[in-house]
Amino acid sequence: MEPIEAEGRTVKEAVEAALSRSGLRRDQVEITVMQEGSTGFMGLGAKPAKIRLTEKETSILKYLYRSGEKVVTREVLLHEVWGYNAGVTTHTLETHIYRLRQKI
Repeated sequence: MEPIEAEGRTVKEAVEAALSRSGLRRDQVEITVMQEGSTGFMGLGAKPAKIRLTEKETSILKYLYRSGEKVVTREVLLHEVWGYNAGVTTHTLETHIYRLRQKI
């Protein structure tokens, strides 16, 4: 899944647009503000707010959300999000989960 980027007059509008496209709630994604919106002078030179939902964290959250109340194993997430086969030794999933927990 590619990162989801969206624009709006404000960061709030950009976030709402990205969430609408992703089908996720605000508490399920990592949002990076790439550019704050500005109104410019009398509307001239106005810049939209730009945000990005990150790829791996968004993919992790989408998969977990769609799994509902079912337990999802580490191996399943590594396969579904990264395409890794069983038995891979890596801490990338733990690192992403750690970061997600800090943000939520």
